[in-house]
This record gives sequence, C-alpha cells and structure tokens, in this order.
Amino acid sequence: MSSPAAAATTTDPGESPASQHKLKLKPPSYDGDYTTIEDWHYKFKAYIGVQHKFCSQFLPRAAQSPTRLAEAELRGAAASQQEVDEWLQLDHNLKYALIITTTAAAATLCRQYQHEIGVEIYRQLRLRFKTPLGTRSIGYLTKLLEPTFDTNNFEESFSNWESEIQQYESNNTTNLPDQVKVAVLMNRT
Repeated sequence: MSSPAAAATTTDPGESPASQHKLKLKPPSYDGDYTTIEDWHYKFKAYIGVQHKFCSQFLPRAAQSPTRLAEAELRGAAASQQEVDEWLQLDHNLKYALIITTTAAAATLCRQYQHEIGVEIYRQLRLRFKTPLGTRSIGYLTKLLEPTFDTNNFEESFSNWESEIQQYESNNTTNLPDQVKVAVLMNRT
C-alpha cells in the first residue's frame, strides 16, 4: 500500500497539465473592444489550451465555422462514449470560462447565447467582435493612423501598432502604403 504522501505526488496521465502542475493562471478578460479581439483570442486560446488539448483543437474550428455549432457536432467527432462525456464536460468548462472572463458588450453576448454550447458562444464572440471589414473598418483605420506611442515603452507600443496594421491588412486584403506608415511615425514620434 502506498503512503498518502506518495499518492499526493503521483499524477494521473489523463489529467491536464494545469491540474498536474497546479498552475494558477489568470484567464484573460475581454470586454468586446474589437481592437483587442485578436490579442484576447491569442491569450484565451493559450489559457484554455492548458486545460486540455480538446480546447486547442476545437477553438480554431469553431472560429471558422460558417454555421451554428451544437452538441451533435461534439458527439459526432468523438471516437467513444468516454470521449463524448469528456468533451461535453470540457465544453461546459469552456462555456463558464467565457461567461466569467467577459465584461461589457462581450458579457452581454454570452448572456444572449447562454443556452448554446461553449464552442458556439466562442464562435459568436469571434463573429461579433472580429476586426471589422469594409465600411466598419474605417474607424479602425483611423485609430491606426493616429496611434499613441508610450514614450516609456516605445518599442512595445510600436510593435503593437505594427501587429495591428498587419491584422488590418490581412483582414482587408489591402496594404497600407509604406509612405503613410512613415508619415504616421514621423508625426507621432
């Protein structure tokens, strides 16, 4: 018979890394600001991916799905009843992680879709708050053309600005001319 101390240090190989290592990670919050959705998405995917590989597999698929996601998709993708049960529990955890970590407009959207599964709520957040395209992108472009650089941490704020420009260009399939970028930098520095 093993000692209680030995049992406390032994981990189940099926446990998630978070429970094995007792990581106390703070989940990223999101308020519905479309200018920060990509940063939140990146951090949330990493945070929830630590919980289980299910999340890192299904979040990208959910974000790109053109149709509503339902429990039937989870059941159909699972290889066994045990996997179905596990995935449904993980999806339930995802749903409540989204509800707990959202505020303002994003929390309102979660409340609106509260009867949906977690990956569908995630899909709705991505659909509603993704970087705007077309005429809605004019406000975002205006923000990019009038950046505020932190003089105490210029390199980081400059890198963030470059990242936002790349995201804008990717989403709008157009490039901001280099002359415009140089003019903005000269005007703001």
